[in-house]
Amino acid sequence: MHKTPRRTTLIARASGALMGLAIGDALGTGVEGWSPERIREQYPDGMREMVANTELGTLKGQISDKAEMAMVLARGLVEHDEYEPGTIRAEYLKWLNSGVSPRGEAVAALIAGGTVESNS
Repeated sequence: MHKTPRRTTLIARASGALMGLAIGDALGTGVEGWSPERIREQYPDGMREMVANTELGTLKGQISDKAEMAMVLARGLVEHDEYEPGTIRAEYLKWLNSGVSPRGEAVAALIAGGTVESNS
């Protein structure tokens, strides 16, 4: 694939967006599942460093399954040059079968082809 200046700029911008997503996600994973009150009590000035989440068993700086899914989507778009639902679903299934442990049951069920009932 020929890289034009416009495509190179687009790739740089997308890379920056994904890097920001991963950094922000890794920062928030340390308090994932916490109530806003608990976060404010523990970090009154806000999160300023990456921490492990012992309740979820995550490591300091570890990204969540949501950020991993964003990376899978981005990689699929780059490799296939377009969004095609079946192809991207196959990429998600490869990710899911690689040994990851998605923390959301809805995520695993939807990727595997199941459904999620509405709570409303």
